[in-house]
Amino acid sequence: MYKIDLKIKGIPVLMAQLKLQGANIESIMKTALEESSVVTYDALRKNTPYDTGNLHNTMIREVDLAGKRAIIGPDIAMAYYAPFVELGHTLRNGRWLPGQYFLRRTASEMRKRIKDIFSNYITNTLRG
Repeated sequence: MYKIDLKIKGIPVLMAQLKLQGANIESIMKTALEESSVVTYDALRKNTPYDTGNLHNTMIREVDLAGKRAIIGPDIAMAYYAPFVELGHTLRNGRWLPGQYFLRRTASEMRKRIKDIFSNYITNTLRG
């Protein structure tokens, strides 16, 4: 539903500096991705509404290091109603139940934190 894309300016210069330092760029990125996925997963579980606990317990965290991405969110196969909780829906009696926006809130909260995690790993490597 929501996607956090990181755009880092000056990547060619940064990569050249990391290579000059003899840094293992793949290792840095994998470690930062793993850490940011754990932090995001924890924040999402904290922000997920809790009624029966099913939605809370169906949260998944899959890290695809080869694809350089992490998928974090509800397992739709087990919690098909997650989009209705997120965005809101009409009840049988016609009343509108507003969305909880737990995914949106988490994505918004984590955007800067994820950039900071990647930035810290790169900065620490450049400093030696």
